[in-house]
Amino acid sequence: MKIARVDAFAISIEPESRAARSGNYDEYGDHYIARDEWTSIYSRRLQTTLVRIETDDGVVGWGEGQAPVSPRT
Repeated sequence: MKIARVDAFAISIEPESRAARSGNYDEYGDHYIARDEWTSIYSRRLQTTLVRIETDDGVVGWGEGQAPVSPRT
């Protein structure tokens, strides 16, 4: 069994409401970084990436990689 195909689907959904953030953060377009919390980048949207893997004998599997979907990630 060998991997024959890999497809990745980046999903970004605008949340129904935008709760106001309080705190110390830097703005980066659709993303922001909280100065008082490590150096993680946070999205203003709900984001994930779905991955579909297919083998040469027809087995298909799905996975999810939940992380900000940003150009540099």
